[in-house]
Amino acid sequence: MRKDTLLLRRIAARIARRPAEALVPSDSLRGVLGLDTLDLLRLVAEAEDAYGVTLGDDTLAGLVSWGDLVAAFGIEG
Repeated sequence: MRKDTLLLRRIAARIARRPAEALVPSDSLRGVLGLDTLDLLRLVAEAEDAYGVTLGDDTLAGLVSWGDLVAAFGIEG
């Protein structure tokens, strides 16, 4: 089954209070998107529920950019 970014974009846009279409792979989650730790955990938790997956601790620790988040969920652009 092919996954796309639409749902993840909607979740991230709502939490980051940014337009979904403005998200680009190089956007840093903390810097550009302005997510604090709680925001990032909320985003990941909602995305895990939406996509039916659970990210491991090592994967979570490596999330730096929007592109990292998309890749962590195995989503195709």
